[in-house]
Amino acid sequence: YTVNEETVAGLPVKWCNQFTNGIIYTSLYFNVKSLPKEKIQYASLLSSILGKMNTGRYSFGELENQLNIQTGGFSADLNNYMPNRNDDEMMPMLTISAKSTIDKTGKMTDLISEILLHSVYNDSARLKSVLTRIQSNMEADIRQNGLNYARTRTSSYITQSGMLSELTGGLDYYR
Repeated sequence: YTVNEETVAGLPVKWCNQFTNGIIYTSLYFNVKSLPKEKIQYASLLSSILGKMNTGRYSFGELENQLNIQTGGFSADLNNYMPNRNDDEMMPMLTISAKSTIDKTGKMTDLISEILLHSVYNDSARLKSVLTRIQSNMEADIRQNGLNYARTRTSSYITQSGMLSELTGGLDYYR
């Protein structure tokens, strides 16, 4: 498929026209390469809590209901992109992805905007609940998939992308 590029409101936009059976797939990419190494873990943590906190207009339960009604899914992840498969050109990106039907695209973009611009992070009780769940899930994953964590740790000594994976989802991140 041909990737089209244009500028919308001063921002670069890439898109491709292909058959999706009426589904709009949206991904927003935020380059976090400028974050210092000791702060990159927080970008990963942010990706884990986006969409799970109250916002200016919605409680977390209402937000989850709206995401379920208006979209086919919402996710936030910290991903590693390597142009030309070159570790020296590694670009860590905070990626926001969502999908919806064509008629609900406006509502989907409103919800993404609400999450990105109006999430309430100073609700300590909710934040503690979300962080406790993240910690519990990670502990269970470490017990079940210890070999993968060992591979990630080993890779961190060899490549920059391995180091990023360790800092954002390995044992260093867990600590």
